[in-house]
Amino acid sequence: MAGAINQSCLVQEYAAAARNATSLSVLASKGDNVLKLAFPLGDPLADLLHDDHPVFEPALGYAGPSISEAALVDGPWQIPLPALPSNIDYDHGSYLPPSEAVAPQPATNPPSYIPVANYIANAFYGRPQSWPGMAPPATQGFNYNLYPTK
Repeated sequence: MAGAINQSCLVQEYAAAARNATSLSVLASKGDNVLKLAFPLGDPLADLLHDDHPVFEPALGYAGPSISEAALVDGPWQIPLPALPSNIDYDHGSYLPPSEAVAPQPATNPPSYIPVANYIANAFYGRPQSWPGMAPPATQGFNYNLYPTK
């Protein structure tokens, strides 16, 4: 999901962890207003406590990986705006389902967290990503079953 951490974290403070990973997946959204507006204000304050990365760098979850990190991360990672098929601008509250129970949505208009969950499941199971780089074909629909099928 969209990380509220500096953009170059995978080649700086988490470089050792990135080298140990067999694959890395990231989601980023230019529609995430918390990462767009609040992160640039709060991050320099955090640097007063932990001076471990450059200041005024965008959040990984907003801009995606830096140029030096792009080869480390399995893509695609930038959610297009608006994200098809539901035309959602993925803001900070769009990645996870609400805490209260929700009624099932028709496959033609899934809630915003379903594509995110599918992206995470695809990364976990090593399947190719079809989103956020592009929307799945309309005939395919969304996979509400997050477990791999044979």
